[in-house]
Amino acid sequence: LRAAAELHRELGRFSDATDDAFAAAFALHQRSRRYAEARAVLGAARASAARYAEGLAREPYYSGVLAAETGDRRRARALLRLAKERAEALGVRRVAHNATSALALEMQALGRPRDALATLRELESKRADASACERSELDINLGWCALLTSADDDGPREDARPALTRAAESTDCPDAYLRSFALGNLAREALERGAADEATALLARARAATSEPRGGEHVAWLDLDARIALARGRADAALAKFDAALDYAAAAALDDARWSAEVGRAEALTKLGRADAAIRAFEQAETILDRTSVLAPLGEGRGSFLADRARSARGLVGLLVARQRPDAALEAARRSRRRAVASVARALRVEQLDDDARAAWEGAVRDYRAARAALDLEAKDDWKASREELAAKRERRRTRERELSASLERAAAALGEARVVDAPPADASAARPVPAPSPPGDAAAARRDKSELLLTFHPLPTGWVAIAARDGRARAWTVPAPSEAPARAQAILDPLRPLMDGASRLVVLAYGSYRNVDVHALTVDGAPLLSRLPVVYALDATGASRPSGEGDAVVVADPLGDLPNARAEGDAVAAALAGAMRTRVLKGEQATSARVIAAAQNARALHYAGHGEFVGREGWESSLPLAEGTSLRVTDILALPRAPATLVLSGCEAGKSAGDVELVGLAQAFVLAGARAVVAPTRKVTDALGRDMARGLYDAPDGADASAGAWVIGDPGAALRAAALRVRDAQPTADWAAFRVLVP
Repeated sequence: LRAAAELHRELGRFSDATDDAFAAAFALHQRSRRYAEARAVLGAARASAARYAEGLAREPYYSGVLAAETGDRRRARALLRLAKERAEALGVRRVAHNATSALALEMQALGRPRDALATLRELESKRADASACERSELDINLGWCALLTSADDDGPREDARPALTRAAESTDCPDAYLRSFALGNLAREALERGAADEATALLARARAATSEPRGGEHVAWLDLDARIALARGRADAALAKFDAALDYAAAAALDDARWSAEVGRAEALTKLGRADAAIRAFEQAETILDRTSVLAPLGEGRGSFLADRARSARGLVGLLVARQRPDAALEAARRSRRRAVASVARALRVEQLDDDARAAWEGAVRDYRAARAALDLEAKDDWKASREELAAKRERRRTRERELSASLERAAAALGEARVVDAPPADASAARPVPAPSPPGDAAAARRDKSELLLTFHPLPTGWVAIAARDGRARAWTVPAPSEAPARAQAILDPLRPLMDGASRLVVLAYGSYRNVDVHALTVDGAPLLSRLPVVYALDATGASRPSGEGDAVVVADPLGDLPNARAEGDAVAAALAGAMRTRVLKGEQATSARVIAAAQNARALHYAGHGEFVGREGWESSLPLAEGTSLRVTDILALPRAPATLVLSGCEAGKSAGDVELVGLAQAFVLAGARAVVAPTRKVTDALGRDMARGLYDAPDGADASAGAWVIGDPGAALRAAALRVRDAQPTADWAAFRVLVP
């Protein structure tokens, strides 16, 4: 095919050359998983595609699908959007349909079902042009994305029934599997509404629709059957069904189904009053997530029949708190939160792999997908096997499982991560607690002293819990929802008082929507908590510790030339630093991305005074605008070999953590790149407020230790505390609470 493409190019038959190249790329990608070669073929085809209208749309489509396959999610979305736009403009219906569907799957894989729904609804106006089975597939996808909205906090749950009912009742599409899948999802929707009898009837119809279930459908049906039993109060029967689902899932090494079965077992065991056994099952579920989380950039697990992967952590933390084990609950909460942060960081890390690391990553992905496909083929008839036969099959497949684990190991290594957790035991009765992965290279933990007070917030199956610890003492208590926190600060802070006295600082580890709460500004005894002690917010992310800079200071001021207060702020900061260390000032048009990046990777401290842009749901497109139309992006920051040890980002939203999704914005990226502390606002602030806060950060009050030169470099938490309180006293309406210190 490649030779044919070259020959057609030489003959000037550009459409034929492009079609040949696309066919070759498809074979290399889909059949052989030779990703780098497929990418090269598509790159070479671009010139021919430019002379062939349909090729202009098809090239970014194939390139986008390839990027998605290898975990480059942002590039995949950009290419698929381009393919969709070109195909619609050129009237290439098939490519437009496929690109729109693929784009929706990307949104779904990223845990954004509402965005996926909005994308899929664009296809509804073109239903008349689609085949009967394409219409059924569209309805199933619409229904599934609507089901997934029940697990997010972005709005009311969407009704999945109309779309799924259309697919289930279609008589035009002969595909029995599509009808069965639609009926199974209708059963799931009925159960979520509490209609157990309706769910039972729909599940029976799903099973009857096809004589031979494929893939994980049989396990999904067992899981749903067990959940129906649990909803009816039959915990014993539910436990037996979850055990059966676990047997099938383990035999086929279906980690998503295994996770769901373990969570179901834990919930059934809890109903039966067997709390310790339930804790072990929840721990097994968490271990499965730890083991497979390296696959997050590939979208693994996020588009399957389980919608809410935080359920195991919520259940585990809740049970440990109920069993009066706050220390274990704290570690479980931190483990859950680290995984959420790491999953976003991994997706970004894939984008900036060098050639050697990308080859290693894609080789691991290829081997994983090959081993996964072989296991799926071997397991296609498992639904017919007895429990004893399944155990024998599992034993024979251990080599395949080892291949999967080895692929995960290599994938983690390509991303610069530590060894992943081994596969959990197949036999539920043999399950035992598995230690959580080490804390963030243990680097951040090692720097924490015993006088620090840790405070984390984590969701429970119902409500929220706060867990605090200091010097080996831990306690837990329920707290109001994040939206109620400012009005009910006393309920949050009163139980914290016994641990507060003598603490050097408070380290906040917030999960989900509690990241939006300004804990440092909550009122205690008529004054903000910050008046009692310094407060910092820890990322607590996993991964090896990265070096930070130990050189000079860099001041970047007003790079766009439109913020006079930012320019004055830069001058004041440079003057404050001048007596302590050599300082390089990049002002206005001097502050290009090339100069800032070169200076930042060797700097001990960096102060940025200018605009900040938070873009994208996860913050991936965020940037600090710089001179000559350039910018410092999140991916640029993560690619730094060293980050400044201390940064002040006096730009709007540079430390933003809004929404309930975990994200990596500008400040978080610097911490992941090796910074020890980043001071930044979480929302938009005025130019004048940034200037006033900066003055306080670099102006140590009488009696403070300013031996490091600029106080903020020596003690960022104490410096921000003093600056914020000074601004608060002088300007009671100023939004000083927008500023935070983010640490590892």
